[in-house]
Amino acid sequence: MNMLLFTSGTTGVSKGVMLCHRNIVSNIAAMRGILKITPDDLSLSILPIHHAFECTCGFLTVIGSGGTVAFCEGLKYIAENIRETKPTILVIVPLIIENVHAKIMKKAQASFIKNLVFKMLLGISSLLNVKARRKLFKTVHASLGGRVHHIISGASALSPKVSRDLDKMGLPILQGYGMTECAPVTAGNPEKFYKHGALGMALPGYEMKIDNPDKDGIGEILIRGPHVMLGYYNMPEETKKTIVDGWLHSGDYGRVDKDGFYTITGRKKNLIVTKTGKNIFPEELEEYLNSSPFILESMVTDGEEDITKENFIQAHIVPNIESIREAISDKIPSMDEIKKVIGEEIKKINKKLPTFKRINIFHIREEEFEKTTTKKIKRHNKKD
Repeated sequence: MNMLLFTSGTTGVSKGVMLCHRNIVSNIAAMRGILKITPDDLSLSILPIHHAFECTCGFLTVIGSGGTVAFCEGLKYIAENIRETKPTILVIVPLIIENVHAKIMKKAQASFIKNLVFKMLLGISSLLNVKARRKLFKTVHASLGGRVHHIISGASALSPKVSRDLDKMGLPILQGYGMTECAPVTAGNPEKFYKHGALGMALPGYEMKIDNPDKDGIGEILIRGPHVMLGYYNMPEETKKTIVDGWLHSGDYGRVDKDGFYTITGRKKNLIVTKTGKNIFPEELEEYLNSSPFILESMVTDGEEDITKENFIQAHIVPNIESIREAISDKIPSMDEIKKVIGEEIKKINKKLPTFKRINIFHIREEEFEKTTTKKIKRHNKKD
């Protein structure tokens, strides 16, 4: 079994990744080393099968463990298909998980009493085991078919708050880290020992390390193992730049803690370096922005140089019109009202940040950003 899969192209042109039988089989075996899947398990395949994350994790690993895979009829049928198939495992991307979380929280906050009771239950659940949590939040589980015992998240980082909230509801989120060039999973959170916000430890038989870490322990993540690709199709120079002395240079910056759990801070290609040499990861600022109920999605970029400032950070914002409408009136808000609300949110965020990271200007977008099939923003396609 050989595959030619293409990278998502979020920061540039897609490249053809050559994966061999050894790469794929190694990844399936490594996945089964941290996650128990039995013949009784059923996974609902939601993501495109041509994506490495879905192909290996959501399809081949489940089939290789004797489980069953059902295929979703399309994004607008997710809720209906979940009710029909009653999956035990969901392999999905953060955007879908965050949408599920938002719907649960919105329903819980429908009234003062409901919100109070919901918060109380979340507090109590921290003292209970997973089985008891599922009973406590049985209506949430019923909306997901009633049998989901694990949600596997990949392709991009998930908000730690979302992960913690769903865990308290008896829905453990196991985050993983990988890339098409690694067939794709390199690290993951074991089901018995996982950390919210972390992307996990290196899978059995694989190696990871931080290259040339700075004073905060941040450096590029390097990867070595039998899952690393043969190379890029018809791109020998790109292959040589990516695989050096047997180590694959991921292009991701991150750190590792004392337990061996890795955390991503941002992409090398997205890094903004100030005039005084300080590093700013746009992903960090975007996490702050996207945590606002009034912001649907965002992208942070470097702006034109301003001689009066160390840097000039700008944010491109897609506002959550519905949330803004509910907060300020019962009518569609004007552009001036939208800008006022977003401006206040950015002021709150800037207070939490050191001066050199603060957002200097923002632009409102009427349309969502163009995304890949796994719902990652195509950063190089930004248009104001």
